[in-house]
Amino acid sequence: MAKFDFFPRTFFSSIISDDSVHGSMLRLVALLSLTIFTAEAVIMTILGYAGPDNKLIEGLIDSVLLTAAVFPVLYFFIVKNLENKNQALTDARERVRNTCDRLEQRVVERTRKLNRVVVRARSREHEMSVLGEVSHLFQTCRTFDEARDVAAKELPRLFSGASGALMMVNSDGSSLEKIAEWGDFRGFKEGCNMSKCPATFSKDQQRSKAKYGVSDCSQLMPSESAWNICLPMKSFGQAVGTLFLEAPRGMADGGKMDDQLVRGRTTFYQTVAESLSVSIANLRLREELEQQALRDPLTGLYNRRYLVDYLERELMRTAREALPLSIIMLDIDHFKRCNDTYGHDAGDTVLKELAAVLDEWTRGEDVVSRHGGEEFVVVLPGTDPETAMRRADVLREAVAALNLSHQGQELGQITISAGVATCPDLVKDKAALIRAADQAMYRSKQNGRNRVTLAADQTGGTSPSSDEQLLKLSA
Repeated sequence: MAKFDFFPRTFFSSIISDDSVHGSMLRLVALLSLTIFTAEAVIMTILGYAGPDNKLIEGLIDSVLLTAAVFPVLYFFIVKNLENKNQALTDARERVRNTCDRLEQRVVERTRKLNRVVVRARSREHEMSVLGEVSHLFQTCRTFDEARDVAAKELPRLFSGASGALMMVNSDGSSLEKIAEWGDFRGFKEGCNMSKCPATFSKDQQRSKAKYGVSDCSQLMPSESAWNICLPMKSFGQAVGTLFLEAPRGMADGGKMDDQLVRGRTTFYQTVAESLSVSIANLRLREELEQQALRDPLTGLYNRRYLVDYLERELMRTAREALPLSIIMLDIDHFKRCNDTYGHDAGDTVLKELAAVLDEWTRGEDVVSRHGGEEFVVVLPGTDPETAMRRADVLREAVAALNLSHQGQELGQITISAGVATCPDLVKDKAALIRAADQAMYRSKQNGRNRVTLAADQTGGTSPSSDEQLLKLSA
């Protein structure tokens, strides 16, 4: 904005070159002054020629002096007033511009925050969707082997960028068994002892005391992880396992680990641990119920119910593939006398020891079941009568070689009597197969016990005891 200059050349040049409002006002005042000067000069000139005396020079001087007197008045009352108003308008515009800039900045910040919230919400929605899929897959598992496969494949989807392991309390509750691990999980030094794992018994997650650095868990291998967290997994107040997670340095955006980021993720991690707790508890309950329904509680062998279902399926398979199937029915000799002499607890010891021998003696495809009382049945798929007889005799000798004792008291030698029957050589159906083996076993007892007898002709009658066994099997 031009300043007033009393030097004509500088003054007029500043007026001509100034494009501001102030310059425009100065040009207006100059134009008005020039107009006044011109008009006054013209009037004075005309009056000078009209009058009796020629006063042209005097009129020009008066015009100059009048213009010089009017110019400051015009300048200070018009230009200065307009200049002040223009300055106020300029200041107001600047304030408005600053306000708009601040508002735009706030809008940008709010938009950025809103975008972060939207991204986080979409991320949480995706994570919950994946969690729902993983939970559904866990619920469809029928065995822990299936659960291990699901955990190894699906859990890394829930913990992107983080390593970890899923631990489950073993059957005796003394240690944690690893179901699955992913990423660069460092592992444990000598397994994971529950008595040294505070996260298993804690109500809250256990984290490293340091903001960054290695874990303070004494059971873990040394690591340079940025953070780690142990999440207890419980169902109905009972510990079922632990979810362990750790991440390398630079997992967060920009290569910097933010402790607030870890705390924000903890809620989701806890939700995952709770969901896995329910799934593992349900799977364990299902296995326990199946064990109770299909296993004998004393010996741990399959019960008669499982034997009937298994025989029905296996006989159809062997008939389809034209393979033989043999069974061995065996009974402990003089078992009642053992109970009467040493007590029922001693009898239970005998049954458990015999079950252990049977479990060790059989192959992976064989099935051993407790048929009732002191009777056991061994199913030998793909085995002909001669092979079944040899295996049964080896089993008889192994039982006879046992030296049993109960609470420091010798129980003496125990022996078994066994009968062998084969399908389809002698019989065609499940009930006849059981009946044939039962009759052969009773002939072993009649012929002196501690022996194995092969079932022969199946067209003859059955003894009352065999009929009773058949009725029990059919029921």
